[in-house]
Amino acid sequence: VNDDDVILDMHKAANLKISPEHFFDRCKNDQDIKNKLRENTETLIKRGGFGSPSIFISSVNSKGISNFETQMHWGNDRMELVEAAILKAQVS
Repeated sequence: VNDDDVILDMHKAANLKISPEHFFDRCKNDQDIKNKLRENTETLIKRGGFGSPSIFISSVNSKGISNFETQMHWGNDRMELVEAAILKAQVS
């Protein structure tokens, strides 16, 4: 998302306590936020992801064992697949 009006609409819908002006300032100028974005992007690339949103579903029981192979889903139009993977991971 790179349209300020869309981001402002999302800010309002989320009912954030931070003012829109402060929110935009932090997004554009806060070095800690930029560093975290770079770190998250590098982690995503290492895991084989390539876009946003990339959602990884995995499952490990209390003994560290899983019969469920980690799945990656990409794109907000794949949420039904994400939901199905979560349900499958819960029973694996």
